Amino acid sequence: ATSLGIERVWLKQGKMNCYFLQNQQAAFYDSATFGNIIKYIGQRPQGVQMKEKGKYLILTFVDVQNMKQAQDKLDVLWKFVYGE
Repeated sequence: ATSLGIERVWLKQGKMNCYFLQNQQAAFYDSATFGNIIKYIGQRPQGVQMKEKGKYLILTFVDVQNMKQAQDKLDVLWKFVYGE
């Protein structure tokens, strides 16, 4: 998750919330990595969304019931972002 610019991950009530870097002026937000995350969200309108809450930008995955599913979702995102 950290290689995707995610500082923390919460799994609760079937949702996984991924909190991006708090510093919104960070170079990460101008990077190809972040651009590819935005593309990923655009191609998957069901099951994933991004929102801003306070100082954080949060990526939310729905229908995540356990740690295995959470890891799988992050693996798919990582492979999409880095093309592997």
